[in-house]
Amino acid sequence: MVKMNEFELKRSRIGLVDQNLLYWAKIFRRGKIMKPRWGTVAIATAAIWVCTGPAYAQPSAAQVDVRRASDATAERPWGDATLLAEAFEGVPETGPASFRIVGIEATDTENRPGRVDERERILHDGAELSFENRATVQTPPKLRPGWMLAHYIDVGQGNATLLEFSCGLALVDTGGQVTDRFDGTKRLADYLESVFKRRPDLDRTVGSIFLSHPHADHTSGVTALLAMSPSLKIGSIVANARTNGSGWSHQKKLISFGRTRSIPVSLITNEAIRRSDGLTDAAIDTLRCGDADPDIRVLWGSDSSAHHWTSEANNHSVVIRVDFGESSFLFTGDLEETAQPEFIGSYVRNPDIVDADIYQVSHHGSRNGTTEALLRVMTPEIAVIGSGNPADEEPGFSAYNFGHPNRVAINLLSDPAFGVSLTRPEVTVPVGISGRRPGGNTPPRYALQPVRSAIFSTGWDGDIVIAASIQGAKKVLVQ
Repeated sequence: MVKMNEFELKRSRIGLVDQNLLYWAKIFRRGKIMKPRWGTVAIATAAIWVCTGPAYAQPSAAQVDVRRASDATAERPWGDATLLAEAFEGVPETGPASFRIVGIEATDTENRPGRVDERERILHDGAELSFENRATVQTPPKLRPGWMLAHYIDVGQGNATLLEFSCGLALVDTGGQVTDRFDGTKRLADYLESVFKRRPDLDRTVGSIFLSHPHADHTSGVTALLAMSPSLKIGSIVANARTNGSGWSHQKKLISFGRTRSIPVSLITNEAIRRSDGLTDAAIDTLRCGDADPDIRVLWGSDSSAHHWTSEANNHSVVIRVDFGESSFLFTGDLEETAQPEFIGSYVRNPDIVDADIYQVSHHGSRNGTTEALLRVMTPEIAVIGSGNPADEEPGFSAYNFGHPNRVAINLLSDPAFGVSLTRPEVTVPVGISGRRPGGNTPPRYALQPVRSAIFSTGWDGDIVIAASIQGAKKVLVQ
């Protein structure tokens, strides 16, 4: 039986502390005692809270709590019928339903939530991008009304984030580090499988898969996902328009899979994003969830201009914004500091479109992925870093060799003037001082650093699940 201790996140600037009542969530699983990084704990606990939850008033956005899983004893598998009954107790019984793809016209932005701004985006001229196919996802609600889950999956050195809503899923990146000791691609597929066991109403469907850019730490899980049995169903595919990089073979495979099955494929270019509220249509935002409907749009993509920063492949990352009522998320891929002034400047007429509550830290917390200017515009409450565990000291392509997360990024995110505005229970974690130079023999350098700001990393915390409400309340589950 797993005890879920509930801690508070409090707003560091005004000192508001969550006074919500503590409660315990019980998870049963058959088998041996599990290792600390047990993704099912995160999935199951978050599901129990969102689906049933305590009967107290919902906290405001300033009242955020963290729960930490420990002493995990496995007694029976997640997906067990009895456990599902416990998890969904109190939720209206709707039964499983088939996933439907319906052809519709482009989304009417004025009728969608989010920050609407029809004014022209300030960017160099270019051709419009057209989308030939449209898709919408329709499934019955299964989560606690008015809530969503963001699963930041521990796939080692890489990014993979599953967004779970009442009517469907969206997956942002499919990274996965593969070593002799760890297979992040299999872990991604297993994690998704466990979600489908808990959510049979989804009919094994992911509404949209986004690949920020074709580097292996963002795309390597594609093969494992396409090999899932029974087969995975995909509503749409969104990627940048680049055709090279360490992960291009995986991105190409997903694009080819989509095109041969008439799945909408959108290749995002900067020139196509003409408005100051970004770009969205029914192929980018496939989900229709009634009153708790997310708004998904892209703000950046691959660039064909001659800017000095375009030579760096990371700067062509698709940037994705997700609004869920008063909760907002920003996914920047590996966008680096050299391109961020252009990114920010292109939305000078509507800077609110970059303002987000939860920031998936660019470039895995590297020293060149986060800037003061970006944080000042974004004003994030919580930051999440997708990286491997530097303590593993894995050779080759690893957080350890790269020095991720880097002290420069952690210090910027912790800055009381412009960093993340919430705090977490203090942890002391390894942060990179310098990485190993390519071809060099000098080992990377790390230092232990206390972190109290609401900065989370899959390398420190394992799987991270953030529950967010349409009112702006947030709860964080870490391992």
